[in-house]
Amino acid sequence: MTGGLPTADQRPPERARRGTEPMLSRPTAHLHGLTLMELMLVVAIIGILAMLVVPNLMTSRSASNETAAIASLRVYAVAQVVFRTNDRDNNGLAEYAADFRDLYYLLDATGDPIKLVVQNFADANAPDSALSGYYFENLTSSPTGAYDHQYDFGLAALPAKYNQTGVNTMVVDCLGTVYQKDRRTGELLGGQYPDVESDGWLVSGQ
Repeated sequence: MTGGLPTADQRPPERARRGTEPMLSRPTAHLHGLTLMELMLVVAIIGILAMLVVPNLMTSRSASNETAAIASLRVYAVAQVVFRTNDRDNNGLAEYAADFRDLYYLLDATGDPIKLVVQNFADANAPDSALSGYYFENLTSSPTGAYDHQYDFGLAALPAKYNQTGVNTMVVDCLGTVYQKDRRTGELLGGQYPDVESDGWLVSGQ
């Protein structure tokens, strides 16, 4: 039969037609391991990111710890006023506590701790028992002599690990003023309140 549509027996088989069509190329994913150069590049990038991020994280942590230590010193100063005003050691004298731990552990008339501060603050008297990266030292004298606890008190907050948990050392006096200084160490002050006016100490928050 000529002209018109081919009959069924004249059409090429479907499989044969498909076999003659050109195959379209498909994108293939080439999975392979990283080369040494690529690995070195990844390590270098990670190192750069670490240098940028880690110091910022440590600085932020130190600043947070210092803020918490300053708050603890101010709470301590208020607790000392309450202790003295209410004669919490029941000795008939209006005096401050010589040891900051007494503001928690000293027993009242019923035999219970007076708890003018929280226990984890009262326990933070050494680096290994630090509170938010700081530990505390009783200050019992000034450059002019020993304290009379009827009139004076002092406390220092020191970084448990200098330049890791904190940088500045802070002290508080009987007026409730907090001073700070980077002493380049977290070592004790030896129980003596520093000469803040002549030795470079700054009022905290300024």
